[in-house]
Amino acid sequence: MSIVFDPTQTHEVQVFEHDEQFLTSRFSPCGRYVFGSTPDRNVYRHDLDTGEKVTLAGHPTWVSAMAFQTEGRTLFTGDYWGRIHSWQYDQPQPHTLNALDMAHDGLLRDMSLTRDGRILLTCGRDKVARAWNADDLSLIREFVGHKDDIYSLAISPGGQSLVTGDQLGVVKEWDIETGRHVRDIDASGLWSDPYKNGFVDMGGVRRMAFDHEGKRLVCTGMLNGTSFTFSVGSLGILEFDWETGKEIRRMEPEGGGFMLGALYLPDGTLVTAAEGPHGKPHGGLWFWKDGASTEPLFFLPQFLQTKEIDLHPDGLHLTAPHFLALGHGGNGKRPGDYTTNFGSVRVYRMTAKPAAKVK
Repeated sequence: MSIVFDPTQTHEVQVFEHDEQFLTSRFSPCGRYVFGSTPDRNVYRHDLDTGEKVTLAGHPTWVSAMAFQTEGRTLFTGDYWGRIHSWQYDQPQPHTLNALDMAHDGLLRDMSLTRDGRILLTCGRDKVARAWNADDLSLIREFVGHKDDIYSLAISPGGQSLVTGDQLGVVKEWDIETGRHVRDIDASGLWSDPYKNGFVDMGGVRRMAFDHEGKRLVCTGMLNGTSFTFSVGSLGILEFDWETGKEIRRMEPEGGGFMLGALYLPDGTLVTAAEGPHGKPHGGLWFWKDGASTEPLFFLPQFLQTKEIDLHPDGLHLTAPHFLALGHGGNGKRPGDYTTNFGSVRVYRMTAKPAAKVK
């Protein structure tokens, strides 16, 4: 019986739990592993067939970003102190191949590799994006021009353009080869100043992705932010025509918080992932049909904070890092008298569930 791809039948098939939240998760290009990072400063490799867990240790703080070379067996990781590590990820016990301190002054927020795997692109809290030689992590060039923190980046399918998105909703296009600034795209709908005082910037372009044909660019975050303290606002998705830079679709699904993950499936379906506002751990995965509709094709709810999403090389599976926010300060209670936070990396399959066997 043939397997039929159907996003509306998406269901959970694997769960890898941990006693702390997962911040990121990515499938390896070989399809054998799923990797996730947690606040204990480690990256964990889970074998999808056997469930074996291997620890990649070496970062001095939380790992915030990961990227793989499509060819080869190299994983790149970046952390909250701006440090980059590279690993040969398929070794029995991976160890750091190369490391670079202060790739960014502070939090490194996002990273990606060019299609040929030669250039690693990163961005961070220091308002700068940088291109690095993937072999030795030497600096190639900088992309300077943002006025606030850069949250996300993406590379066009053609491989010529880098886009970077910042806290103020400014998306900049750059020529990767020359570093030249090409244009700005207005995603300021994802920025708010809830107190109208000019000092509190809330929101930002939290994730970006291109469709496979390079015709559309999506930016995710929060719309209509009203409270900086508790991240109160509407889930926000802005979709742009890449050629013109004009906004062509705006989605604001039910629920608050930040829309954090985004990717396009090969058939053009857009998938987004969200975490709920502070104290309300409801997230999930939204599937949006290619076209003009602003109503989701399918919604898979999760009583979890959903941080991002990644697509398996087989095109049938997704992974998302989750966080169940049950913990609190205890209000004077002794340790053990209150529930702590925990997390998981979950794998989803975009096909119908197998029929139950008849006994």
